Amino acid sequence: METLERVGLSTDINQSMEQEQTVEFGPKFVALVNYDDLNEIEQIRKTYEADKIVDLADSMLIEHEDGHTQFDMYNPLLVAKLSPEMAAAYVHEHAKFYGGNPVELASLRVDEDGDYLILISGHRRKRAIELLMHEHEIDPQNVEVSVNLRTDITFEDALIAQIRENTYEKVSPEETARNIRQLFDYKFRETGRRPTHHEISARTGLSENIVGTALQFTRLPENIRNYAAEYDRLLPYSTVVKLEPLMRTYTEYYQAMSRMGRNYPEGIDEYVNNKLEIAAMLIVDKKLKSERANDYIANEIKSLQERIILAQPEFEFADYAPSSRDQLKLTRTRMGRQAYEAMLLAYSDNPESLLPHQLDNLEKMIQRARNLASQSVSEYQDALVA
Repeated sequence: METLERVGLSTDINQSMEQEQTVEFGPKFVALVNYDDLNEIEQIRKTYEADKIVDLADSMLIEHEDGHTQFDMYNPLLVAKLSPEMAAAYVHEHAKFYGGNPVELASLRVDEDGDYLILISGHRRKRAIELLMHEHEIDPQNVEVSVNLRTDITFEDALIAQIRENTYEKVSPEETARNIRQLFDYKFRETGRRPTHHEISARTGLSENIVGTALQFTRLPENIRNYAAEYDRLLPYSTVVKLEPLMRTYTEYYQAMSRMGRNYPEGIDEYVNNKLEIAAMLIVDKKLKSERANDYIANEIKSLQERIILAQPEFEFADYAPSSRDQLKLTRTRMGRQAYEAMLLAYSDNPESLLPHQLDNLEKMIQRARNLASQSVSEYQDALVA
């Protein structure tokens, strides 16, 4: 009983267990529907490997010794059976998710009940069925397909089902990342707030780590993301993701240098993209293994962070907020050094020689330093007031 509650089974199921009633697992509304009644509209999966479709079709084919042929399918297609009103709401949300105009209901087929059968998941299986129909010259009008019907499913629930289906079928991590980003953006538009990793994880069944990594990956420029597929072995998804913090650091570096008056021939997006391409191609050209590639990226980030800190003009730190522990450490070191040197210069080794306005200016400078590096300048405070 405790196990059932822990995995989140509903109260009515728990009551059924207490009353020793049967609890059913598996599809609830399996039916045979005419193939021609199925409607397929745009969904999150975009790619299908032809050889995998052939393998799937072969697994459906049962040839008996007497020459008799049968077709089998272990998992039924998941299909929404929607009334005209529900179908209108479904395609409306579908259009909001994918962009563009809603699918015209007039372009979709209806079943004998006047409902719309919209394929949710099982697109690979449907393609395998189509391949078998073609190979065996079967008229689609004579084909019935086993489906799991959902009569009360919303577009968002259908979307989640598709993401989960793709997880089971092990689509590429790049495609999974794109799906997660689409869901994240859709929820943000609908609710007006950014969903947490936990919320996306709970809806999709994916771990929070996978969700967070996917969102990192999709923040990279498209041409950099494409390297994960183009150079799969030399630049896998797990390594490309590591370029995202490098992208943020290059952005920060460009902005810091620009504030100091440095002029770049290219804009920030082009600059960062060029730097990322150089980093990616270096990993490919040198054939760096995962660990060495990650070390290279980490060292690049650390080097940039040091250059950002050390390039700041003296005492111009008030507007600079360190974005990492390494930067904070460098900031504190530099704050303390600059404050100490300023004190020596201003005091001439004799605090009593300071005029009131000089002391006031020095106090302001020390306060600015303390705001960013209180631990480093605190030891000099006693010398200031002595």
